[in-house]
Amino acid sequence: GLSTSVLPDSMIPFYTGASLLCLWIGLRRNSIWLYVLSGVFLFLAFQSRATSGVLVIPLILVALWSSGRSLKAIITPTGTFIVLLGALWIVLYAIAGDALVQYKLLVLDGSMENFAGTGEFLGYFRDTVARLNPDFGILFHLAILALIFAVYKSRSSEKYRLPLISLLVLYLFFEFGSTSLTSYLPIWKLGRFLTILIVPVALLIALASDEILSRESRTSRYVVFSLLSAQLLLGVIYVLMFGGLITQSVQAEKSTYERVIQKLSDYDGATVAVVAERWSSWGSVYAAFQGDSFHFISLVDVPPNTLSRETIVIYAPTYISVYGVFDIDRDHYPALSGLPARTPEGWELLFIEPLIEPPTHFEGEPVRVYRVSGS
Repeated sequence: GLSTSVLPDSMIPFYTGASLLCLWIGLRRNSIWLYVLSGVFLFLAFQSRATSGVLVIPLILVALWSSGRSLKAIITPTGTFIVLLGALWIVLYAIAGDALVQYKLLVLDGSMENFAGTGEFLGYFRDTVARLNPDFGILFHLAILALIFAVYKSRSSEKYRLPLISLLVLYLFFEFGSTSLTSYLPIWKLGRFLTILIVPVALLIALASDEILSRESRTSRYVVFSLLSAQLLLGVIYVLMFGGLITQSVQAEKSTYERVIQKLSDYDGATVAVVAERWSSWGSVYAAFQGDSFHFISLVDVPPNTLSRETIVIYAPTYISVYGVFDIDRDHYPALSGLPARTPEGWELLFIEPLIEPPTHFEGEPVRVYRVSGS
């Protein structure tokens, strides 16, 4: 399901896994070049999704808890990451002319303010443990068993420490982390963001399974083999049943963006206010294809009657996927108060575009497009 679109999350498991692997081998060989590569892959993970930068914490902790620990194993990866980040800052500053552009991107990526209200308390626990998550099957249920085993073994066996620390630190950060230092603002949560945990989870399960299967107890071997077989079988069934469905739902959603942007071709150059970042990103792409150029702005926390004249407002209160219909948190969009039952004074309804439904039973509200004609 995660490979139906080219997403930053698709590369994060590779980058984080490579960073951890380079550090681990570097500790065994005391190789400065492997430490440098660890920092490079950390930087690439950070650029894929800024919240992945928290990986630096388990890197440092693992380096401290290793028998081959040294300051070089901490300073070199961290220093490489900072140097690359500084080089990118210079390039972005030269292009954008904004010294804080990277910080703003970091905050946007962590909070995803256009989807305010999606950072539910213990949301990841409910999605991955309390129920069967379609992205991960029983992977995280197996991880809990492997985690308990690793906690017991980590005191005497160093091989468990890397995946153990990485899994705990990364999970706790994404589950309970805040994007604000002054108030608690949970990080935006979607199941696919947990792809950063796949490498430490898989490694924990592999290490625990290998050790148990190597024992003489036939019962232990049967239990482990059954659990691993169930995970594989569940994954195959899920792909066969829902893989095509996910692709169709993604294509249907993008088709809606394309049709709306095509109908706005007469308003080339206009400011377009949207409720979701996906509308500005995909809208820019489709506008470029048809030779138009729009200036997209977010409607998050925009007060009523503050939008300038001739602004186009795309009111898309829901978006759909194979997992269901997701509604925006309307409390964060005061400018849209009363919609669609009551059209604000000075607004003109241009058209209503139905949401093409994927082959599921889900139903989402149609997209309504307005023009601010007066105050």
